[in-house]
Amino acid sequence: EAEAIVRAARYRPLGERSLLGAMPQLGYRSMPQAEAMRRLNDATTVIAMIESPEGLDAVDAIAAVPGIDVLLVGANDISTAHGVAGQYDHDVVSDAYARTLAACTAHGKVLGVGGLASRPDLIRQYVARGGRYVSLGGDLSMLLSAATRTLDAVTCPP
Repeated sequence: EAEAIVRAARYRPLGERSLLGAMPQLGYRSMPQAEAMRRLNDATTVIAMIESPEGLDAVDAIAAVPGIDVLLVGANDISTAHGVAGQYDHDVVSDAYARTLAACTAHGKVLGVGGLASRPDLIRQYVARGGRYVSLGGDLSMLLSAATRTLDAVTCPP
């Protein structure tokens, strides 16, 4: 699956993604195809999410795939898949981060920290251990959170 992701996400020679006409990533400028594909590949980050026991068992093989940049541990899915849903400080989650970090270190990849938006203490812990990419949640949850804070700030008590 990791190799298929790279083929779909990257341009030749790393992948098989089609090169369209003028692209916003290139400022809509025309340039030789080889240069365009190099620039687009340089600007593309491919993130493999480690969210299941199967993914965790294959973490070293996933990290070995050329073109994968980040291995992101999805703490919510990992904890749920192991029967400890939402227990982000459980040994299962800590072990997933340790195993993924070891694979990242061995293959020159970046450890991603995900699924922990409600636990900034754990985010800090995994960043201190070597996490370099942090997903703080989806845009909808952030928008709703900001809107709720703003509404609370302007709402007068009855």
